[in-house]
Amino acid sequence: MEISGCHRIEEVNQVPETPEDEIPKEVEIIQSTDISKPADVKLIEPTSLPQFKILNSKLNSILQSQADVGSAGITIMDVDSIMKEMEGRVISKASGLIRDSERRVLEMTDQNDNSTENRINSLRSDFMKEVKELKIVTKERHVLFVQEVKKVREDVNMQIRELREEMTKEVQNIQQGYESADQKIDIICDAVVQCVKMFEQMNPQMISLSAKEEQNFGELVKQLKELQELSSKSISPIVSQEFLFQKFTHFEAILHKHLPPLLRISSLLPNVSYALPTVTGVQGGEKLLQLFRL
Repeated sequence: MEISGCHRIEEVNQVPETPEDEIPKEVEIIQSTDISKPADVKLIEPTSLPQFKILNSKLNSILQSQADVGSAGITIMDVDSIMKEMEGRVISKASGLIRDSERRVLEMTDQNDNSTENRINSLRSDFMKEVKELKIVTKERHVLFVQEVKKVREDVNMQIRELREEMTKEVQNIQQGYESADQKIDIICDAVVQCVKMFEQMNPQMISLSAKEEQNFGELVKQLKELQELSSKSISPIVSQEFLFQKFTHFEAILHKHLPPLLRISSLLPNVSYALPTVTGVQGGEKLLQLFRL
């Protein structure tokens, strides 16, 4: 099939050019300074004339040469040959652009990897430096803490020793007071025993106790027995100087209340004169012994 000469140049000139947005373009990857952000991709316009325009110009020149030599038309085979040549050139150029883009992408990726690795190494170095400084500070603080603990422990041990010494002195004082009170109670008990023996040796006819006097004498004997039992017990936290003082004060009150009626008995004894004793606290035991000593 042949194409008429009047229309061949116009039809070839009317071959639609490839839009610029369909022309393969090179790719440029721009890496941001912040590694946390993805890289930007930018299309680069080719610096040379588009391959389509070059092939179109070549096709026009071939048609013009055919017209100059007086050829009646151009065959389909010529058009197919030109189109195949255009397709080959386009594919070759596109492949080259793709290879260049891939190479640039790989280069940028390697650069990004190296930059990222360098930044990671820098961060790791800074981190290890901070850790080392913290270890030094922690060690110093630990030494200071140990010194403070030793100082506090020494103070506490000293206070414990002082408290132990004071408690030992208090216990010794309580024990001495208890022993002294025990001795005085023994004196009182001896006096009571002598009084009872003397009372048993008296002539029953010489003694006529009233019910009240008998009650008073029984109360006195009861209190003395309590003191005697108290003296026979071991030292306990209950037995203190204050406790003994209360007991002897109570016994003193009983003597002042119940002893005067009982002195009537002593008047029946020959060659013995008694007076109401003045009993004060624990020292009353010695005076009571003098009272009943024959």
